Amino acid sequence: MVEKAIYAVLSTEPEVTSIVSNRSFPVVADQDAALPFIAVSRKSTDRKHTLSGESHNLPVALMHLTCWATTHQAARDLADVLLQVFDGLSGTHGGVEVHKTFIEDEFDGFDFLTDGKEKPAYSITVALRVWYREPA
Repeated sequence: MVEKAIYAVLSTEPEVTSIVSNRSFPVVADQDAALPFIAVSRKSTDRKHTLSGESHNLPVALMHLTCWATTHQAARDLADVLLQVFDGLSGTHGGVEVHKTFIEDEFDGFDFLTDGKEKPAYSITVALRVWYREPA
């Protein structure tokens, strides 16, 4: 559910779409996806409960938004855009009520794309906490 909010923001923010167009993927990109792109994955969801076992329907998801590009600088530039867009974001996005988002961490990576050409690709992952409302 929280993924709907993330994709809604990624697909409507001009600063993001001007770089990746519609190339945001769940967990892993399509094998033939052109760089740059963003891979989105949920790492965990913390749901608080009262002693009686009731939930407040306000989970906090840890999301990883991994920016992939042909150079480290291009990945950094895309990650910087995500930092601006998502830090402190709130409101309804993709039909999901987002109370607040918080940037928790960033880290770099590198891999060879297995597209038959073994091209190098650089990544920067933005770790984002998303506090949102689940339907009751």
